Amino acid sequence: MRKLSEKVGNILNGNLDFNTWFKSCVYNSERPIEFETSWQSIIMDFGLENNEWLSQMFQIREMWFQLI
Repeated sequence: MRKLSEKVGNILNGNLDFNTWFKSCVYNSERPIEFETSWQSIIMDFGLENNEWLSQMFQIREMWFQLI
């Protein structure tokens, strides 16, 4: 989450809807399928399909749960 604002740019970083939805996806998803569905919706709705950093974060998502 620390790098999110840097990686999505100023426009999305200042977008309250984006920030609320993204944080809810990361912190409030109770099941993997819920997280993955929400993540894909965010990526598509905010035009982030070509964001390499977010793609990499999604690929290593299993590691997130080991850190908690």
